[in-house]
Amino acid sequence: MRGTSSTLDNRRLAAFQNAKIKSVPIQKVSLDDPRVWKDFDGKYNPINEGKNIVVIPNSSNRTMAEDILRNMVRLNNPKRKELAQEDFEQYPVWVWDDEMEYKLPISDTEPSRYDYGVFFIKTKFKTASYHFDGYFNWEQNILCIGIFVIKEEFYFKFKYA
Repeated sequence: MRGTSSTLDNRRLAAFQNAKIKSVPIQKVSLDDPRVWKDFDGKYNPINEGKNIVVIPNSSNRTMAEDILRNMVRLNNPKRKELAQEDFEQYPVWVWDDEMEYKLPISDTEPSRYDYGVFFIKTKFKTASYHFDGYFNWEQNILCIGIFVIKEEFYFKFKYA
C-alpha cells in the first residue's frame, strides 16, 4: 500500500529465501501506473498482514494458505489453553504449566508424573467397527478421556475409588 513496500511476486521472494540469497534484485514501480495498480489490486490480499509467504499450487486456493499459516502459528507457539487433535499429532504428551493455565508439550522419552504432575497422553480408542483418536489423563481419583470425532471433541470423566 502507499508509503510501504510490497511485492507483486511472492514466489520469486520465496525462491531467493530458500536459496539463502540475502540480496534480491528489485524493480520499483508506482501504483500510479494503471497497469501496475491493476496487477497489484488483483494480487494483494495478504494473510497475517503480509508477514509470511506461503507458496501453494495456485493462487485460487487461499484457504490452503490460511490453513498452512494457522498451523505454523500453532507450531511456533506450542502452549495451549485447549488441546485439539492436531496438537496430539505434533506432540503426543502434554502437561500443565506451573500456573495450570496452559498445557505445554513435553518431549521426554520417559516422563515421570513426579516431575510433571498431570499428563495428557495421545491414545487411540478402538471398537469393533471404529477407531478414534483421543487422549486421556488422570488426576487423583478421576480418569478423563477425550475422543475426537469428525473435528469434535467429546470429554468424559470417571470417578473411581
